[in-house]
Parts: sequence; C-alpha cells; structure tokens
Amino acid sequence: MLRPRPPRPIRPNETRPLAGLLAVCLLALTGCPFGERDDALILARRGDATSLAIARHYAARAGIPDERILELTLTIPLGAERIAAARYRAEIAEAIERHLVLTGSEEAVTRLIIARGLPLVVEDCAPDTASCRRATLDAALAQLGRTPEGRAFARMPNPYFRSTVPFEDFRDEDPAGGLRFLVSRLTASHAEGQTSDTVPRLLVEALGRPERPAEADAPAWHVAGAPEDRASDAAAHLLLDPIAQRLPLFGHRVCNGCGANAATGIVLAREGPLGPLPQLEGPGLVVSLTGHGPRSGEAVAAPLHAFVDRWLARGATGLSLHLGDPYLAEVARPQVQLESWARGRTAAEAHYASLPQLGGRHVFVGDGLRSLPPVDLPAALADDRDGDGVADARDNCPADANPDQRDTNADGFGNLCDADVDDDGDVDSSDGRIYPVDARGDLEAVTLTARNGPYDPDHDLDGDGRVDETDLLRVQLSLSRPPGG
Repeated sequence: MLRPRPPRPIRPNETRPLAGLLAVCLLALTGCPFGERDDALILARRGDATSLAIARHYAARAGIPDERILELTLTIPLGAERIAAARYRAEIAEAIERHLVLTGSEEAVTRLIIARGLPLVVEDCAPDTASCRRATLDAALAQLGRTPEGRAFARMPNPYFRSTVPFEDFRDEDPAGGLRFLVSRLTASHAEGQTSDTVPRLLVEALGRPERPAEADAPAWHVAGAPEDRASDAAAHLLLDPIAQRLPLFGHRVCNGCGANAATGIVLAREGPLGPLPQLEGPGLVVSLTGHGPRSGEAVAAPLHAFVDRWLARGATGLSLHLGDPYLAEVARPQVQLESWARGRTAAEAHYASLPQLGGRHVFVGDGLRSLPPVDLPAALADDRDGDGVADARDNCPADANPDQRDTNADGFGNLCDADVDDDGDVDSSDGRIYPVDARGDLEAVTLTARNGPYDPDHDLDGDGRVDETDLLRVQLSLSRPPGG
C-alpha cells in the first residue's frame, strides 16, 4: 500500500525527502503467439548450466536465434547478488557492447533478457568510505551507453513514460535518448529442487502457459479495498481510481468482488500478507509497487524470490516490481501500465512506459514479450487520449482528464498536471529547506500552504477549493518532471 512518510516540521536548513511507499498488484492475462525475432539478446552466465538452460529454453520458445545468446564470463562468485561498478563495466557492459558491434546488431537489438546467474544489484562505492550508490543491473543496462558515467545510479526522467507507440518506433525517433533497452529477467528461487542442468520447474510452467485466445472475454479487473490508514487510502485512491474510469474505454471490465479467487485481472491495493492468493485463469502479469528489500538476516534477493515464486505458482508469467521501498515519484503508474497493456504493448513495454524515472531499483521478472490481443480502440481516443472531451491539440492536460481545463496561473498547463508552482520548468524539492524564499521547492511551497495557508489557487491542483494532502501527493508524483506530463 502507499504509505507516504508523515511530514516533519520544515526547518530552514534541514534536508529530508518527502516520499512514500506504495504496494499495488496488477494482474492481467496475456496472449499473442511469438514469431521469429532477432530484436532480443539473452544474457547467460558462462559455466552455469542452469543459466544456459534457461536461456536456451526461452530462446526456443520465443523464436530467438541461438546466436542471440551471449555467455558472459564473470569473476564474482556464483550466486553473488552484487557486483562492483568497475566489474560491471568490464565484465558485462563492455562485453555486451563488443558483442553487438561484432555481430552488427547494435540497431536491431532493443531488448535484453537476463537469465539466472547474473547479479541483481550494481553498486558504486566511494574509496575508503561507506558511501555507495546502487541500482539494479536491469536499471543500469536499460541506459547502457546512453547516459554519462554513473547516471544509472541516479534518477532521471524516462522519455518513454506514457508513450503509446511500440518501443522500436520510439527508439528510432530518439536514437540518442536515455532509454536504450527494455530489460527483463528470467529467474526463480534456488529452492526448486532442480539439478544444475535443468530449468526451474515454476519458470518452465510460467513460460509454457498457453497464450490467451483472441476471442476470449476481455479481462475483468477486480479492484481490492484500499488500505485502511488515511494517508495510504488517499494515495491509493489517487493512483487507482483512474483505472475504473479508463479501462472501460479499452473494452475491459472493472468490478468489485468479481472472481477474486479465479480472476483474469486483479488490482490489489494492499501490503503484507494477502491471504489466499487468487488463481489466475490463464497466464498473467503481476505488478507490485511495494518494495522487495531484505528483512533482518536475509539476502537482498530472498524476498524477491519468495514473491516471484508465490505468483508464478498462481498463474503469473511476468512480475513488475521494485527492490527496496521506492519513493512515490519513482514507482510505476498503475493506470499507465494497464493502458499500455490494453493497447497491445508487450509486458516489458508496459513496464517501462509506466516508469516516470529511469535508474534506481526497478525489475521486471518473467516473460516480457507477452501481450494482450489487440483491441479496437474508440475513435475518440485517437484525438483525445485522456477521454475528457477536449481534443489533445487544445487540451492543457492531454494525459489527465480535466474537462474544466482549470489553469489558474494561465501558463498553458492545467492545474491538475501542473505541480510546477514556481514556473521554473521543473517540479522540484529543496529537500525541506524553505529559506531563502526564492530557493524554495515546489513541494515545500505547497506543503507550507497546506499547513499554514493562506489559500493559493495555484497550489490547489485538483480544484476542490482547498490545498491539502491530495495536492501534496500530486506534487510528489510529479517530482523531477516538467509540468504537463
């Protein structure tokens, strides 16, 4: 569940990020058979028979040629979860670049698929200090060769966020953009009883589940109850309510209490034990926006593997998630995820289209190449993608439904998508500092108005006549991005 940290009193010289924790699960049936494809490169570990078996199994099923399997020679111990940044560059990044050049596939390959045996986290630690920057291997590889040294360990706006076009078309239009590859990971726990030359049972079952037939009924999305505490309830509703409003436009059904135990699609706004997990009627996508970090005495990957295994056993084929407790500005957006999925994008495309920022600790585990059957979208969505009755060409919030077009500061962006209250072109935070006034961030400015007043219509993003928690959450959702998106 979404649990924003309760705000502390703002002090003039104190730094503390205001952010939150989100836990949401989204499941959908998948479909569309594969054809021959050479746009994917599978990364296996040399000397690890299980890693190579997974790579070959997936390549054969997905129609990926054998020459698109790259065996990497790693010097870290088998099963190591972390790799130092220098080794990552020498043993993984440079090896991939060299392979792409030698095979002439720099332009053709748009997807990287990590077989088990590769590390989960890349860390860059300063010499003689305990200071480290960390990112998942997946997040680092997504930006491979496209960002300055070290940027994979920082956050940066994702240019593919909210995109409705296939990733290959997007990359052709922006060949130097920060997002180079869609990265997915094939893994399951080490406690499957497999021998060294076999593929884990759960993974085999997940990848081999039948595709959803095109004539099947549209998925029925079950929306679970929102979390109980007030702060989480407000944040969960802010993110989940648009699902019920938007999915019917794509021919999908949204309901409460419909088939929770044998579901085609479920939205779970809940953290912690879920009780009996619902059984998917066919292959499914699970999106968890809570953090999967280590508990006391556990390795980094232990909670991840436990989560993956539970849902693979219940019918999932792919899982979109984060390690650690992500800030609200970093987590995938459920509405964007489901709309991308409904438009026929693959699971990996839907995952990346729903991420506002690159870098950090996002992971997609499972079959990133699956997709739903194409649907005939209403003609109105072609010119009005948010469905608010105002055509995109004159809509001041084209991705957020605001039929009233409220724009109190007359800057061309509707308040609903304009958390840039100081009009400097970027939604930002001054890390809790409020003096000098002209250095105050958008988050701090709205926080002070919400706490102390007086009412400022520019800070009332949702137009309900008050500046409150919901407006603060909208600022958090927009951090590090320009207004309008």
